[in-house]
Amino acid sequence: MGRTPSCAHRARGGKRPRAPECRRTHLYQGSRLQRGRPALIAINRHPSGPDRALALPASFGPGLALRQFLRTPTMLISPQERLGIFIDGADLLTASRALGFSVDFKRLRSLFQERGKLIRTVFYATLSEDDNGECSMRPLIDWLQYNGYSTSTKATRRRIAGQPCASGAMDVEIAVDAIRLGRALDHVILFSGRAELKALVFALQEEGKRVTVVSTLATGALVVDEMRRQADQYVDLAELKDQIRLPVGSTTPKQ
Repeated sequence: MGRTPSCAHRARGGKRPRAPECRRTHLYQGSRLQRGRPALIAINRHPSGPDRALALPASFGPGLALRQFLRTPTMLISPQERLGIFIDGADLLTASRALGFSVDFKRLRSLFQERGKLIRTVFYATLSEDDNGECSMRPLIDWLQYNGYSTSTKATRRRIAGQPCASGAMDVEIAVDAIRLGRALDHVILFSGRAELKALVFALQEEGKRVTVVSTLATGALVVDEMRRQADQYVDLAELKDQIRLPVGSTTPKQ
């Protein structure tokens, strides 16, 4: 049977490939030897820029099926990449509650430290004026500041009882910081699925940065389709649940 031509082959044939078809992850056996075995290379094809290659661990041998690899929650991050994590607090906490778990922020930070060169982790949140309401995250903010996180907060109007926590109020701050700090980064991990940040993702990609979006589809439209299409890599929060959930009985500030 003939092989289906890749996106690159179709592009050389004069037809511009459609974006969804080109945003695929391809595995092939490379020519470099890694501890006596050929290295596997993951190619993330994206229409807004050149193909990006990442060497996968030697444990992913030639006999590992692509389907099995894609089922794993392992993110495609090169050990040499400088990472920056930007977390929309309201988006992350809403998604984790909907999925039925609390986030262990120490484990979350360690997860990325083990995979690349973590430069900065920033948590964004809005705080109620009286700082005594159900949605107040002041104890969590204080804990994060003592445990390797940078935080960015701003006050909001006093929340009316019964209304949900403020969401999306930190989009401008996230965009400004990501562009400013992005000069020193190779890979931006964005914990938000809001459509308002699509322009940010595109701008970072134009500067040669890889962008991973982390959100969830399991509980509704917390991540919009445009963000999933635009990002170099989309990771559902449900896939990371076992790696970043707070163990039962652990003490943590109220989320």
